[in-house]
Amino acid sequence: MKIAGIIAEYNPFHNGHKYQIEKTREMGASHIVCILGGNFTQRGDFSCISKTAKAKMALLNGADLVLELPHVYSVGSAPDFALGGVKILDNLGCVDMLSFGSEEGDIKALINLANILESLEGELNLGMGNGKGFASARQTLLYEKGYKNEGDIISHPNNILALEYITALKKIGSKINPQTVTRMGSNYNDESVTNAKMASATAIRNVMMNNPLDAEKYMPDMAFGILKEEIEKGRTPLNSDVLNVAILSRLRTLTPDQIENVMGVSEGLHNSIYKEIRRCKNVEEIVANLTTKRYTSSRIRRILISAATGVTKEILEGKETPYIRVLGRNEKGDEILKLAKQTAKIPIVQRGADIPAIGQKAAEFFSVECNATDLYSMGFTEMGNCDLEYTENIYSK
Repeated sequence: MKIAGIIAEYNPFHNGHKYQIEKTREMGASHIVCILGGNFTQRGDFSCISKTAKAKMALLNGADLVLELPHVYSVGSAPDFALGGVKILDNLGCVDMLSFGSEEGDIKALINLANILESLEGELNLGMGNGKGFASARQTLLYEKGYKNEGDIISHPNNILALEYITALKKIGSKINPQTVTRMGSNYNDESVTNAKMASATAIRNVMMNNPLDAEKYMPDMAFGILKEEIEKGRTPLNSDVLNVAILSRLRTLTPDQIENVMGVSEGLHNSIYKEIRRCKNVEEIVANLTTKRYTSSRIRRILISAATGVTKEILEGKETPYIRVLGRNEKGDEILKLAKQTAKIPIVQRGADIPAIGQKAAEFFSVECNATDLYSMGFTEMGNCDLEYTENIYSK
């Protein structure tokens, strides 16, 4: 048995994602476990379909076991997102390989770049102290040190996340072997469709804004079938107007001190956020007013979602991962779980109701998860009930 891990958002699951799973099989993986981002994304936006639907899509298209990336990591910075996923895979104790997409396609070049960046960490902090954002300061430093090719590599979004995965594996001393699949078709951030079959998730979501069914040719048949089911159930497309009002209403209950304690807030940013929350009439206006070269729109969105769902700095203190939660499985997934019962370093759970009993940190993580899902379900065409984290069952194929 050779188990490969994939960390993803699948927002939505498309042909490029299926291609990655197929290429991972070609690398020798007999079993594939996906660590899946939740109902809110690393960009600080809400997922176009629910995590339960995304888990079904993954299992119907090549994954064997789908595990949850907790909300506290799903809406974290790229390093936190990567570290959260890597820790879950490492804590399973039986994963051999981590597969991720990249524009570079050469794992040796990516590992070399990760080592270079590690050696330049002190100088990078100095560059950020001069007012530059993280990504800009890092690329500028590489160019200044004569690493032109490396600076070019880091200009692509999937390469950046690939570097975070490699760095996270090194940080925790994991024995999991990193491998990369060359990204095919559109770039990650392409907003329009440029390829007949492999469009970016961003472009597909833009297509879905006019008519969700227009996503059909960019998604595997069985993934599109789940999308149609979600439409019929009134669970997508989400009512963004209702969701934004719900988010703003939560934000307006916060004090400056509470905002200061939100994950991602630093350097007095809480005062500006508090001011904008109280005078702006929608979330987009808050984001626009707070976005600068130092604070990207994605970072502001993540902070606002974290604030609305209760993701505090204390919750992530120590970057602990208190449990592994199953969202879906098939027969091969059961084989992974059987092995993981002997190798896992932390508890594996299949019911939300079992999480709080694990301990205080687990209860804190799950409380935030419930907050996020209760908020997310307000965007359903027919507003969803609370407590879906307790009532929705895992998917078995």
